[in-house]
Amino acid sequence: MKRAAFLYCADIDLTRFKVLNQRDQLPFVVGRDWGGSNYTLDQAFRLRVLLDLLGGEGRDVTAMAGLGPTYATKMIFNALSKFPRHPLNKVVPSDCYLGVVVYKEPEQDGEILRSSEWIACELERLPAWLDERRTDSITGQRKEIIRIFLVNVTRAAKFVRERADALGLPEGSDYSEIPD
Repeated sequence: MKRAAFLYCADIDLTRFKVLNQRDQLPFVVGRDWGGSNYTLDQAFRLRVLLDLLGGEGRDVTAMAGLGPTYATKMIFNALSKFPRHPLNKVVPSDCYLGVVVYKEPEQDGEILRSSEWIACELERLPAWLDERRTDSITGQRKEIIRIFLVNVTRAAKFVRERADALGLPEGSDYSEIPD
């Protein structure tokens, strides 16, 4: 897909896209001809998820910031593979979320250890997922959850598909593009 269509599908302006690219903060590898017409719906989806993770959209006091761009990019590269089926390939999607949970747990020497883990699951499964991961498999101690940050990747997939459909692009209704 051409760059203008790609930017429209992800809902980002060219200036912000160029800044993310210059800072190496895009959630996909950009080819040498990054101004051309070699973009995919998956790249638009990944960029939309990145923008959702970054937050800060809007101009009023309710616009909340999210994760830092470098961390969010790493999360997208690695955590999307945790889904059993790519969110763009789900024909009848339930709400799937991608995010991070930050834990606090005491160490044996009395120090406090903070750790984080990426989340990739359906919303209905989240409580069981958190309960399962909060208990240390070796010591049996429960980790305390400090914060959870989630974005709805099903919404992002639907958003880019609807934008592609609005432009008349075949990618909007092709569910075979992304290998599972």
